[in-house]
Amino acid sequence: MGYVFKFKKLDNLVKTKIKEVSSDKVFIYNPYPLEGGGGEIQRDFRNIVAKCFPNYDLQLFSTANSKQGIRLYIHRLLKVINNRRELTDCNIIIIQGIFDPGAIFIGLYAHINKIPYIVVPRGDYIPTKDFFFITRHFFIKWVSWLLLGRKLIKNAIAVVVTSEYEKKRLQKVFARDDHINIIPDPTFKYILDENSIKSVSREDIMILSKKPFALWLGRIAREKGLDLLLDCWPSVLKRCPSAVLVFAGSITHEDVYQKLLTKIKTLNLDKSVLFLDWVSGDEKKYLLFKARCLLLPSHYESFGIVVVEALSSRTPIIVSRGTPWQQIDNSAGYCLPRDVSLWSDAITNYMTLPKKQMISEEVIYNLMMPYKMTVIYEQWKKLFAKTIWIVKEIRCKDHQFFNVNKRI
Repeated sequence: MGYVFKFKKLDNLVKTKIKEVSSDKVFIYNPYPLEGGGGEIQRDFRNIVAKCFPNYDLQLFSTANSKQGIRLYIHRLLKVINNRRELTDCNIIIIQGIFDPGAIFIGLYAHINKIPYIVVPRGDYIPTKDFFFITRHFFIKWVSWLLLGRKLIKNAIAVVVTSEYEKKRLQKVFARDDHINIIPDPTFKYILDENSIKSVSREDIMILSKKPFALWLGRIAREKGLDLLLDCWPSVLKRCPSAVLVFAGSITHEDVYQKLLTKIKTLNLDKSVLFLDWVSGDEKKYLLFKARCLLLPSHYESFGIVVVEALSSRTPIIVSRGTPWQQIDNSAGYCLPRDVSLWSDAITNYMTLPKKQMISEEVIYNLMMPYKMTVIYEQWKKLFAKTIWIVKEIRCKDHQFFNVNKRI
């Protein structure tokens, strides 16, 4: 199978001057935590890059830490500035994220020093409120957003997103940029076996096995749209009084968490809604296997790795149309607009079933095949091969007639 990858337009590439380097080095910038589901994606991605560049010096530069808000952004920026010499003599730089001070500085540094770079947004096409810590003026915020983001995207030799949905959202903001490619995250490895769960010691998790519960996994943040689930729950309880709604994840936006707690008290849901902190390993597997369904009501998601994890556990899903999972098979779950009535009926359907609906292996494999490691590796391998080829062509004296967008 041949993949067609898009890069900067031919006339722009010909005008691009790329620095000659004496060593083979690839630099990966990662501002995200290395634990949890995102950390697993980062490790898989690094392994793919290492496999694609077996004879290159691979450097992974991470700026993730426990700081929050403005302090986190300042930390990232200062760390990148202090270590900018590591960018010297790179053949190619891979920048993850867009609205991150470290990513923007590296992009600017690479552009000034004529180092080609690829941008992998990782869903970072909407800046958080902490990003614009220099001003609170609405107009300046959005102008800065467009200028900084457009510049980083425009100067990249290629941009890689994880889904068609993410591509459309990115193009909606950055309009004319046509060098955006789609390569999903390598999230599907195998169908999980419940017998592989060794031990779960937490009583608050073990007790859930006696009740029908719906599960949400992720970060408590504004874009996750968790208020919809609380609005649905009184209706669910009328038809299934023993149902429990479980939120399992870390808190990104404290104000959102506090509003959820207030809403729970207002709706008298104290005994039917449970908050767990971040879960992983056997505890996460246990929750996925025992849940009647997984819920993902997000306003927007670039991918949604929890969907793959749920399906790998044969647990049906209910997702919003703000996710890339628009074409989900009916035997595996529902993709619904954010409507309280529709979501209440769908959740109740799974809560009142005498036993969790099991999804067949055939359905899972058909849905998950595009996300297998071997498939994703082949796509990245071809993209990187073409990137290196383009860079070498630009460095040659006679580079006016090569076809940038030819099939490889």
